Amino acid sequence: FEQSDAAAYGSEMHDFLDGVIKGTKQWSPRYEFLKPYVENLLAIPGKISTEHPIAFKEDWTPTDWSDKQYYVKGKLDVLIMHPEKPIALIKDWKASGKAGDAEATKYAIEMDMFSWLTFKAYDVEKIKTGLIWIKTKAPESTKEYDRKDLPELEDKMLGHIQRIEDAISFDKFPCKPSGLCFGWCAARNCEKWQPKKQKT
Repeated sequence: FEQSDAAAYGSEMHDFLDGVIKGTKQWSPRYEFLKPYVENLLAIPGKISTEHPIAFKEDWTPTDWSDKQYYVKGKLDVLIMHPEKPIALIKDWKASGKAGDAEATKYAIEMDMFSWLTFKAYDVEKIKTGLIWIKTKAPESTKEYDRKDLPELEDKMLGHIQRIEDAISFDKFPCKPSGLCFGWCAARNCEKWQPKKQKT
């Protein structure tokens, strides 16, 4: 797997944000523009955790992130637990060159999954998610989840997992055209696959 320049930049930025919030990294001129985002998060009341892992076995007992026998797991960029109310905030850094509601729909399943896992792991009644567009500086894209909607959310997520398991079992992976078709996807026998576009 070859990581694109954009993906590499995103990974580097995530790593820096994780370190600077934890206090293991110092601010550098390269990422000075991120300071307002971090300051806003640190000003929110509650315990903040970055790169927060949540993992479960198939019987829904919590397990370690490194457990190879896990059933489902996810790692939250930022999790903030309200100090007095049963409310959790999930923030996700996005380094995409695009932003807004249309772009946010691409990450809807990701936010659904993170919220589902957080409901399963913690005794919270409400979850507020936010996509932070750190490259475009666009307004944060937010969504709220309520525990009363958990059964519907769980059905949706379990259905998603089942489709993945079926695809693996039957070795059937339907074509889903995207920007990855241009040399990044590993399915080179797909009719949509094309060589990488050369920089000019």
